[in-house]
Amino acid sequence: MSWRDKIAAVLAGKVGGPTPTGIHAYHSSPHDFDRFENKLLTGEGANVYGAGTYLAENPAVSGQGGQYWKAFANRFGKSSGENTATEYLARAGFDREKAMQTLQHALDNPPEYTSGYNKMTQERMRQDALRILASGERVGPRTYEVNFRAKPEELLDWDKPLAQMSPEVQERLQKAWLAHPEGHSKQTGGQIYESSRLVRGDYRDPAAASKKLADAGIPGIRYLDEGSRGIDRKRADLQRDLEWAHSNLRVTQPEVVANLEGQIAALKPTHNYVAFDPSRLDIMAKYGVVGGVPLGAGAMGGTIDQSTYGARQ
Repeated sequence: MSWRDKIAAVLAGKVGGPTPTGIHAYHSSPHDFDRFENKLLTGEGANVYGAGTYLAENPAVSGQGGQYWKAFANRFGKSSGENTATEYLARAGFDREKAMQTLQHALDNPPEYTSGYNKMTQERMRQDALRILASGERVGPRTYEVNFRAKPEELLDWDKPLAQMSPEVQERLQKAWLAHPEGHSKQTGGQIYESSRLVRGDYRDPAAASKKLADAGIPGIRYLDEGSRGIDRKRADLQRDLEWAHSNLRVTQPEVVANLEGQIAALKPTHNYVAFDPSRLDIMAKYGVVGGVPLGAGAMGGTIDQSTYGARQ
């Protein structure tokens, strides 16, 4: 394994979140670019959580091999061979050599087919996939590891009521359009955002709402990802099981108690983010070209020399 591969292996899969310099997050895309651009009308599900650039601190959502990476792989694959190569590469944990070995084994040991056509089709797809992987060509969507230069307390929290947001957000919301923020204290960030949309024609304009927030000094939105919704109920259920296990199994089956304690400790909510201003997004690493090498500070947001990427996927 080369030094570039080792760096990529360390970076890939780490859950992000707040850091001293901002928020560590991931972004998957079928497109290759060296800087983020201002495209407020693009985003997850037609801007369900606001207009801007969508990021996720959990790589299972938008990291290499994550939810959106898989969606883009299925949607934008250029050929059945590339789709097959992407599938085998993801299965192999983005170890290209391992994926090639698995493909070669499948070619050498084909399963029984109901027709000769199916056999020829599968064999051709796997041969094409093996050629793509052996050539070192880019496979699958790009994954960007990003530093969002903002702090969670600066963001509109979609899930929290206004009264639980930071004083600076409350002050900036008042500056934006809430003349009497105390009257909105029980409204969540999502409800406030929806109420701020401007009617244009037959629809409400999310870009206008995002621009209004950005102009007031709020750099974006954060919201709980799907896997973190209902986490309080999960914790309560596990806590109830743990109390029972402590009373009945602590001596005879301590491993059950330890397992429940571990599950509770692992229940940490993660967030997705919507960034309004792309200039706040620094690309720290990019995967899916031919590697995932972290970039120096001088390259953040600027043009990246593609030769700096290693030989990984």
